Amino acid sequence: MKKTFLVALLIFGGKFTHAQELKPKSAPIRLEVLGGHVATAFQMIVSKPMFENKKFDFFYITSTEVPYESGKPIPVLNQSIVFYKPTKWLSGGLGGSYTAFGGFSPIAAVAFSHHRENFMILARPTIELKKQGLRQFLGIFEWSPINENIIRPYFLVQVITEWSNVHSMTQHRWRLGIQNKDLRFGGALNLYHFGAEPVNEYNAGLFILLLIKS
Repeated sequence: MKKTFLVALLIFGGKFTHAQELKPKSAPIRLEVLGGHVATAFQMIVSKPMFENKKFDFFYITSTEVPYESGKPIPVLNQSIVFYKPTKWLSGGLGGSYTAFGGFSPIAAVAFSHHRENFMILARPTIELKKQGLRQFLGIFEWSPINENIIRPYFLVQVITEWSNVHSMTQHRWRLGIQNKDLRFGGALNLYHFGAEPVNEYNAGLFILLLIKS
């Protein structure tokens, strides 16, 4: 009896130790391309734990558009941030940002995030660490319900906005489509509001989003 107990204890202890040594699971890298009626849009989002204790995360987002008329890339948003997570859902960090309207600047950020297999919520305000620096906000809601079928519906709304003394730019990204394993595709609509007295534009088309797991 004692031998059986010791063997079971060693097996359980070995599995527990192995689980402790595993690297923390991170969200997949997101690569999206939109073919719209006035521009091609590209976005990549990377969110990775930096150490095994899960307290530090590296976050990177790049969102760029290439209008067909000019052919010149417009950097809507490019940010790299190192976050410290005192709690599971709340974090604060420092990094750098480059936008078409503000150029490059150091930034401070706070983020609330919750990620599951079937949905994701992110709310992340940032502020540039310079005089009269831009304030920015990134918000994402994503939903893809789990079912018994290979094909799943997919919905996303994303908001990127920035302002200083007055409004600079706001972009709404709407996606409605289907998901097959790590591939998402469907209809897309980007809405834009530029300036203090907003000039409204839009870009409609089809999107493909690839999830790269590591």
